[in-house]
Amino acid sequence: MGHYKECIQASLIAREWTLTNQVPLPSICLGRAYLALGNHYQAKVYFIEAHRFAGDSLYEGLHEDEKEFLSQVIA
Repeated sequence: MGHYKECIQASLIAREWTLTNQVPLPSICLGRAYLALGNHYQAKVYFIEAHRFAGDSLYEGLHEDEKEFLSQVIA
């Protein structure tokens, strides 16, 4: 199942800094990991947060399935 749980742990450690500096990368990592694990609710929370920080430029770095998921949740 990959290293998704480790990714989640590392990204949560960076959480306070992420929110303070509005940097989307940890939120993207969390969204990706939760999406891969099938937890669409948590994936939605973090992809929306990343979109709030990065705007539509976020789409440039996402995989096609992630772009589709984000499009659905922000609609």
